[in-house]
Amino acid sequence: RITYRMMFSGSVKPAPPGFRIVDYVFTKRGSQVTVQPTAPMRLCPQIVRDLATPFISKDGRFVIAHDDSNAPRPPSLKIFEITATNPAEQTTTCRQVMDFGFPAGKADFSFDGSRVTFHLATFDYIAAFVDGGLRSPIMTDVVVADLVRNNGQITGYSKLTRVTQTTTQGTGSYFPAFFPDGSLFYISSAVPKTDSAPKRFSFTVTRVPVTSSSTSAGPQR
Repeated sequence: RITYRMMFSGSVKPAPPGFRIVDYVFTKRGSQVTVQPTAPMRLCPQIVRDLATPFISKDGRFVIAHDDSNAPRPPSLKIFEITATNPAEQTTTCRQVMDFGFPAGKADFSFDGSRVTFHLATFDYIAAFVDGGLRSPIMTDVVVADLVRNNGQITGYSKLTRVTQTTTQGTGSYFPAFFPDGSLFYISSAVPKTDSAPKRFSFTVTRVPVTSSSTSAGPQR
């Protein structure tokens, strides 16, 4: 028996968030495989806006999301643990395990759970990226953070590694994600959206060494 957890964006009515998770139980008896899904369950009551763009870890246990719901406190990137599910009531129970303390865009967990990647943006972290590129003065860059764990629990991050360095307004790299072997890929735009020149987008695959030069940061809860 194997359980797969899928997260998706559902209805945003009557109010966000529309994100749900469903657990699919695959059971094999002899040569027959049956699949039994749970009812869709609302994701983490602490995540209150779809624009938070949550992403789930590969083991289905953690969710990383940009949280801007605590005004007037500044928005920040946070990690939550899914501690319980209740298909009958279509709810989940979560707890916040880490607060990065700064805003960031789309994030992804590595397959071994040791790292997360996301992009940082100047001026506007929520922007229409691929729709013609970025508007000046927005710039975006890809960053990797090494997670600190204690008995499997995420307790903070040890360092940040900058993968890209953007210097031209209206350009940048964003939407990073991990491959199973630990390498990273992301998309980049080289021409500002307001520029009359033809727009150029590229995909990059790279490996970020664990021993690369990084900025230290203490664990945060």
